[in-house]
Amino acid sequence: MGFAQDFSATMTASGYSMTFGFNPSATDGYDEGIDSYAPPAPPPPAFDAALIWGGDRYYTQILAGDGDLSEHVYDISLAYDIDNHITISWNDTGWTDMMTSCLLQDAFGGVMFNVDMLTDTSLELTNPAFNLLKLKVTPTDFVSSNLLPIADAGPDTTGRSSMRIYLDGSGSYDPDADPLNQAPLLYKWTTDSLDVSIDDDTLETASFIAPLLEVGADPVPYSIILTVTDVVGGTDKDTVVITILPPVPIANAGQDQTVTEGNEVDLNGAGSASLEGEDYYFHWEVPDGIELSDTTAENPRFIAPFVENDTDYSLILTVEDGVSPDPSEPDTVVITVKDNQPPIAVAKIKIYIDGTGSNKNYDYLDSAGVYENQEIQLTDGHYKDLSNETEGEKTRDSTDVKFIYGPLIYHWTAPAGITLSDATLASPTFTAPAVTENENFEFVLVVNDGDPNSADSEPD
Repeated sequence: MGFAQDFSATMTASGYSMTFGFNPSATDGYDEGIDSYAPPAPPPPAFDAALIWGGDRYYTQILAGDGDLSEHVYDISLAYDIDNHITISWNDTGWTDMMTSCLLQDAFGGVMFNVDMLTDTSLELTNPAFNLLKLKVTPTDFVSSNLLPIADAGPDTTGRSSMRIYLDGSGSYDPDADPLNQAPLLYKWTTDSLDVSIDDDTLETASFIAPLLEVGADPVPYSIILTVTDVVGGTDKDTVVITILPPVPIANAGQDQTVTEGNEVDLNGAGSASLEGEDYYFHWEVPDGIELSDTTAENPRFIAPFVENDTDYSLILTVEDGVSPDPSEPDTVVITVKDNQPPIAVAKIKIYIDGTGSNKNYDYLDSAGVYENQEIQLTDGHYKDLSNETEGEKTRDSTDVKFIYGPLIYHWTAPAGITLSDATLASPTFTAPAVTENENFEFVLVVNDGDPNSADSEPD
């Protein structure tokens, strides 16, 4: 017998970490805080890998560092995905100090393959018949000076039935890693519960869908274990308890909206849902400056307040269904109220080009040559495609308040000697006067949206 050996090493099989080794505080059975059980293998075809010791499945199995330097034999259980391909790899840096021999063999003890893990660093398997391997480890009396990593699975928390729960191991770290060139930790999230399937279980952050509970059921705690492994195989574990709460209704306060001050705003809580399908009880919380028609209605309304600058108002909806013991989580809708701005005036001349009857074609110009005594029509611009306001330009009000003050108010100014049919129309007409030589006449359009506190448009 030699000195008590103390080290660990890790191999990875297609993302699954398996750690073996020795520790003076360990036994050859399961040791809380040292070893990590692996859950039962999933039904095929699905990948799986685990160490087997004493008939139990492990992700980490550290044996007694009691000075026994004879060969110790683990089994490795494998299950293949539909691609029938498994890569087992390891970083054997420093392994020759820890072990005089480390062999990875087929189940028959090296008849089909015999990999020296002290010189090789990977094994490719493509035959599902190789589903049980032998790991033969002969230790030295090496005692690792490596500081173990620190696992941090995050604080205990709660989550709702059927909702996605996020796990965060970002607080984990390696205390003796080079701060300028840190080797990444290996992560493995596990749980003994058959009700939980962890997604991205080898990443720093993982998640799972909370099991479905009955309405009114008691909360159910689930223990999730994070194992972190450093570059030389040192491991640590931390457990986070996620308590799953029974389902509650889901509040949906509707889509965010942008409105102009003074306009009516319709809220919409109709997207709210409940597993029970019962009648809902709505409760809207509103900020100062907002007065709802009914804070308990599904679709209440309010008049957007007058503001000096564009202002966001957050309204919060919670719902109850009369069955679930708790109300929904709150949902927020943001209403952006815009300060009313002056409209934009666009003055054009409507000129006939060609065609007859309903097929006449016109152009809309800033200036044009006409004949004396010709009837001319002015207009407030034109969009060639009214369903897609991109071609052309038209008088417009970006902060529309016509539902409060009515349609835009037009005022055309004509030069001396010209009389408009009606200077308050969007498209008045006039007769070109008789002239003795070519002469330019300028017409100016100004519009107002009717808001007594809003300025006229810039003249055009």
